[in-house]
Amino acid sequence: QFAYDVFSEVPNPKKGTEFSYAKLTADKRSAITPRVFKKRDLTPYFYCVHIRMVSGAHWHNIQFARFFPCPNFAPPAGQKNFHACSYFIDWTNLMNRVSQADSIVIRDRLYYSFKRLLWVPFAATDRMWVSRSPDVNGCIPLGGITNRDPAPWLAINEIMSNTLTSFVLDNEAEDRQESNEEDEEIDYTEWE
Repeated sequence: QFAYDVFSEVPNPKKGTEFSYAKLTADKRSAITPRVFKKRDLTPYFYCVHIRMVSGAHWHNIQFARFFPCPNFAPPAGQKNFHACSYFIDWTNLMNRVSQADSIVIRDRLYYSFKRLLWVPFAATDRMWVSRSPDVNGCIPLGGITNRDPAPWLAINEIMSNTLTSFVLDNEAEDRQESNEEDEEIDYTEWE
């Protein structure tokens, strides 16, 4: 559910005449799993993105906390994307039902899997997907755009990847099959 919800919320460009940022059809979205967040070849999933490396502390304290908040989470006014995601609604309901001690155990176990992902959307306080043009150093545009063009941002997990140059988004390879890179075997049953 997590991966499906995340990809269902990929933003579209502000101009309605432009192509979507995401390549996935509804059928492909329904079949997607969290394994996608371990892929370095982003070609099958996006037309363009900005990638930005985040430290292990940022990955845990900011990105994980935004996707899987603590009990009694109060969303900021005007928060977008998260409230429309079934996984997020189920998560916040679970966190509000269990004891404080159990919530710590559950979040720690989930973080064990989350920290092994290569990337997730670069979530902001008020939205799951940031898609404005970057105004910070450290963002690298992929897919034929410049750092002045708006596109979804991806947070790259420094724990799992110490370089941004290994990420690929090649729109010239439209006929390429899904990436054949080897994925580490991970039990994602807790994500489903």
